[in-house]
Amino acid sequence: MVEPIGNAARTERIVLSGHVQGVGFRPFVYRLAKRHGLTGSVRNQLGEVEVIATGPADSLNRFEHELIDNSPPLSRPAIDSVEVITSTEYRDFTIDQSSAEADARIFVPQDFFMCDDCRAELHDPQDRRYRYPFINCTQCGPRYTLIESLPYDRPNTSMARFPLCPDCEREYLDPANRRFHAEPVACPVCGPQLTFVDRDDGSTSSAEDALSAALQKLHDGYIIAVKGIHRRLSPDVRCAQFHSGRRPALAQAPARQTACRYVPARRRRRTRCRSPLYGADAGGSGAVAKSGTADRAGDQERQ
Repeated sequence: MVEPIGNAARTERIVLSGHVQGVGFRPFVYRLAKRHGLTGSVRNQLGEVEVIATGPADSLNRFEHELIDNSPPLSRPAIDSVEVITSTEYRDFTIDQSSAEADARIFVPQDFFMCDDCRAELHDPQDRRYRYPFINCTQCGPRYTLIESLPYDRPNTSMARFPLCPDCEREYLDPANRRFHAEPVACPVCGPQLTFVDRDDGSTSSAEDALSAALQKLHDGYIIAVKGIHRRLSPDVRCAQFHSGRRPALAQAPARQTACRYVPARRRRRTRCRSPLYGADAGGSGAVAKSGTADRAGDQERQ
């Protein structure tokens, strides 16, 4: 951190690394800079975030502290460097186009489970994303499984082929909206849609019919192959395969407590019920129940 000499205005270049891409960090920097009355810019730079900020010294120091102390919940930022640079004329604070000119320090953001705000919208009949399966915002949704190249911007993801409708574009460009610069943002009008293909008879269905058909197959004991956002095999976590030698190696559930509830008590000690974001001791939403090697070895001994 640069120590102030008086409170004269200056311009600083601040470089941050860590978990700063795909977690709403640039919109956070934008709002924070506006709140402190700073001008300048923020942009992605191949795994890092570069901030140029101009303002009084005390405002800049508070800004730097809050970049870490008040950062978005999914981010893990660290300030790599702060340097005073020759002042450039900035009339406002902007989110600039990402740079691909520096050496890469790559952090690939992971996919995140649905946040509470998106869940509320999903179940609200009055919301335009009611029951839309690809709902997301800066605090949840796909990241890793969409990326085709870095830096993490919409043109570098598989969402590039889905142009934003006017409503989504307004959200994307509104600093007060939680979908401000949310790269996977979509809705039923402009985003991807569900399609279900039945391997048995070759029939296809879409939207709500596709979801109903998939759920029926799960209910009947089938395993569904999901192509798209998650690229995974999806068994019902309650299915009998968890209680037999044919149980899946991995099953997902909304929370760790739910995942472990369906693991038989005699296997629970050898099964890892963990959050993909924070690990086995996490209290956050979303979990996987994964069979460990000790569990499989025990099965072989019993056979």
